Amino acid sequence: MRHSSGWRALWMVGILPLTLFAETVDVNVKSSGANTSMISLDTQVKSTEKTLWDLMTDFNHQAQFLPYMTLSEVIGKEGNNLLVNQAGTIHILFWSFTMRMKQRVTEDPPGHIHFQTIEGDFKKLEGDFHLSPGPTASWTHLACQFEVEPKRYVPDWAVRMAARRYLRKMVHALAQRAEEM
Repeated sequence: MRHSSGWRALWMVGILPLTLFAETVDVNVKSSGANTSMISLDTQVKSTEKTLWDLMTDFNHQAQFLPYMTLSEVIGKEGNNLLVNQAGTIHILFWSFTMRMKQRVTEDPPGHIHFQTIEGDFKKLEGDFHLSPGPTASWTHLACQFEVEPKRYVPDWAVRMAARRYLRKMVHALAQRAEEM
């Protein structure tokens, strides 16, 4: 089902509820060591698994529809893995942070994506996305778990705030894009 740009405008200004495209996005953040956090995400997205898979693996176009992402491009292959450059900017209180990374991505269609940062602004950023059937054929369960360790010290409260805020917004944008396809 396609939505006009009017639907998108209503969603962006907060008049149209986000739950039209995705159920509640549960984001949990737990400290797992010095400057390291385990982050998990769990939600139901109004999309078929195939459509959601296609969007999540379309790395060359993600910066066009995912908020805060300014660059996303496949730069090569390494065996069965893709090498993907990504960058994005987030804002926490009065500060802006631009994060750059080169990731090794392993796709296991139709429901598993493993990612590992191999260069960039993180000592460690590694995890997995899982897609599975939702409660009906038009919904998909999306889960993700990853470990993050920035190169610079980041307080736990800032990691929690950024993860909850930005991951929820990115999932809602992904869900909206899936609904438009």
